[in-house]
Amino acid sequence: MIIGFDASRAFVAQRTGTENYSYHLLTHLLQVDRKNAYKIYLRLPPEVVRTKESIKIWLSNVINGLPKTNNFRLILIRNRKFWTQIGLASELWRHPPNVLFIPAHTLPYIRRKSIKTVVAIHDLGYEYLPQYHQFPHRLWLNQSTEYAVKHARKLIAVSEATRDDLLSKLQAEEQKITVIYEGVGGKLDPATVSLTHIDQARTKYSVMDPFVLFVGTIQPRKNLVRLIQSFDLVLKDELVNSMYPKLKLVFIGKKGWLYAPIVEEPSRLGIEGRVEFLGHVSDSDTVALMKGAHCFAFPSLFEGFGLPILDSQAYGTPVVTSNKKPMTEVGGAACEYVDPLSIESIAQGIVHILTDRKYADSLRRKGLENVKRFSWAKAARETLRVLES
Repeated sequence: MIIGFDASRAFVAQRTGTENYSYHLLTHLLQVDRKNAYKIYLRLPPEVVRTKESIKIWLSNVINGLPKTNNFRLILIRNRKFWTQIGLASELWRHPPNVLFIPAHTLPYIRRKSIKTVVAIHDLGYEYLPQYHQFPHRLWLNQSTEYAVKHARKLIAVSEATRDDLLSKLQAEEQKITVIYEGVGGKLDPATVSLTHIDQARTKYSVMDPFVLFVGTIQPRKNLVRLIQSFDLVLKDELVNSMYPKLKLVFIGKKGWLYAPIVEEPSRLGIEGRVEFLGHVSDSDTVALMKGAHCFAFPSLFEGFGLPILDSQAYGTPVVTSNKKPMTEVGGAACEYVDPLSIESIAQGIVHILTDRKYADSLRRKGLENVKRFSWAKAARETLRVLES
């Protein structure tokens, strides 16, 4: 069988949610599946200069990032605009695979009926938080997701929460949906992150004081204004002040849309000296800072899965997160759950972890156990079963 894989998001320089999903799922599919052949459809990322030499170097890096197997072929589609609806659609029409896998929502409208299609749906955030999705992106995300849900042969939901949303919001056919959790452990083996590495990363980014950490895109749906406001309350707690007189809140992640009110909030509260925005940080340094944090705060308003929760647990950092699915679904019994709409609740959760060391240690132990439920190899095997069906 020939499986087409849309890898247009998998090889960008700064991977976030769906990019990481595409990359790790692809590499593990190639590792677990030696029976089927793969056509890997590539798109030049914007940071690659369009010269023969630059493209050659980039393709070489792509190959080096994939397993050393002989069951795949790279197909570079050069369209700058309308990559899916013109470039990919044209390639599929001329050279159709048996099955096409789309890792994130968008299915080509024009394609041969003979091609079986499987689409991964990560979330319906545009349904719940439309004010945080810019026009016309909101309109396109809405239409492309609804089209995929209606016309794909099979759907993969990354959580029970996303499956439930597909059923209730878009009236998806239940028999089409398979829930397959994302994996964890795509960055560094926790055992390889030494105290020296942690110290080097903290020195590099000038975060030598105790700190609470957030990792993710700086955007409203992550609930970061409330997180900053809750941190202001944490700083006013007497016990926290006595234990951590120089406590900081550190953000790792690139700026998303509507980021300005978030980065301006510390100044408005007069705590700008206690809040750091580091921007994009390499995977290795992110892991070191995650392992060096006293607490990981992730009070998101809406997620499809919530992978940063598992990343933190894998590196032994206790987690404060929202008391809603899929955060509770992913975090299990290993998180401090808070009401994301309550500044006081978020603050109390952070204070609980910072001031009760036995409790924090129990969350660390439970977190390390919880992450054993998730792996990219498992996700790849379950995805392969859907593709072969």
